[in-house]
Amino acid sequence: MRTDEELLKTIGAMNAGSNAPTYETAKAELVLKCVNNVVDSIIDLNNSIKQNSISNDAISKKIFWLNVVLTAATLIGSIAAAILAYRG
Repeated sequence: MRTDEELLKTIGAMNAGSNAPTYETAKAELVLKCVNNVVDSIIDLNNSIKQNSISNDAISKKIFWLNVVLTAATLIGSIAAAILAYRG
């Protein structure tokens, strides 16, 4: 398969009339390459979204347990402060 530059040169060549087979072939190849590039980009985006989702799930679990620990520490600190205030 030809490169994008080669295809554009073929399409833009002076001797390539709008009905010439080389012109139409090059145009079709260029469209095919563009479509393939878009499909590849969509697949890459889909993979990135999946990886991001997995990462977010892991971070969410860690944040949940951090909140549990902070809540427990706050309760312990509140109870200790109440005891100290009561004994005064």
